[in-house]
Amino acid sequence: MPTPKQIRRRLDQKLAKLARLGRGCAALSAERAEAVAAAVAPFEDEINRLTREASELEAEIRDLAAEHQDALLAGENGRTAQLTHGSIQYRTSPPSLLVSSTLSTLTSRLKQLGYDEAVVQKPSLNKRWLLSHPEVVDAVSDIEIVRKTSITITAQ
Repeated sequence: MPTPKQIRRRLDQKLAKLARLGRGCAALSAERAEAVAAAVAPFEDEINRLTREASELEAEIRDLAAEHQDALLAGENGRTAQLTHGSIQYRTSPPSLLVSSTLSTLTSRLKQLGYDEAVVQKPSLNKRWLLSHPEVVDAVSDIEIVRKTSITITAQ
């Protein structure tokens, strides 16, 4: 059985190797990033120009399609207008709520107005209390206190 000193020496050797490997990976990653940046740079300006132009054109198409939805869908089956070079689909999303105040303010106001059914209270466990009362946890078969050990390795 190895002594603690031998174990420490073995671990230290492995940590030194891990550190060398990490530095090697970092150096190669940096070199690769520089090579990729150099290869991509000549195309960036044109890609950015085309992307901006495409975004502007999409906005124009969206505005035009929204303005003329009825005319585009006349004679079509469903909510899609088939065109020569593509299609325009119209979808109406399900209704959703936009809440512009804090949840506590809103729930208080709804309750004051008598709309208790609009407020849902979810039952939840008070984990802090349960962790400080292990006898309760022991009495309930569906709950267990778990302790995990993590090992963090730092190589220098």
